[in-house]
Amino acid sequence: MVPGLYLVAPFVKAATDHMSPGELIAAVATCFAFTILSAAIDGMSGLPSGSYITQFPRYLGYFLAGHLLGRVLPTPKLTAAVVMMVMAALAAATMAWIVAHQLSPARALRVFGFGNPAIIILSLAAFVLVRRLPIRAPWCTSLGPLADASLGIYLVHPAIIGVLQRWAQSNATPVLAIQATAVFVASLLIVLVMQRTPLLRRCV
Repeated sequence: MVPGLYLVAPFVKAATDHMSPGELIAAVATCFAFTILSAAIDGMSGLPSGSYITQFPRYLGYFLAGHLLGRVLPTPKLTAAVVMMVMAALAAATMAWIVAHQLSPARALRVFGFGNPAIIILSLAAFVLVRRLPIRAPWCTSLGPLADASLGIYLVHPAIIGVLQRWAQSNATPVLAIQATAVFVASLLIVLVMQRTPLLRRCV
């Protein structure tokens, strides 16, 4: 998705530079409406959603929301972000539980996809929360390399997930927790190696 977003970023910037905060909020809402609708159509049809490259329009809402929350709107209150994050997480977990019992655990995992309104709210609240959290200097030193690797982790983690799912098909909670941890650690290690490789460091 990232190359597609990079491709349209100059045009998005040219458009948003002339938008008022209200117009930008409307643009973000419109993009998220498209994301939710397209994800719902995929879920009902059961058809594959195509390659990651062709999916980048679905992420425009997140792309614009980062600009809106990070640079345009006054910083939201930390308490409100925590409340929204907890409520969205509970809503997503409840939906997943219902789907797992009514349909299947595999279908329940789709509840945590990027097109779920609860996940959208959860993601934006987490973004605000991370920006507002006070971090002490020693932690900044430790978290700096991890922050620099975050884009690379996002880029490579689907490949790691694909490999692990070939080895373990179980949807049991302990297995999924172990897989999530293994995916994060493996992705981080791969990105750290790439960052030290002259020809690959610019990719991550």
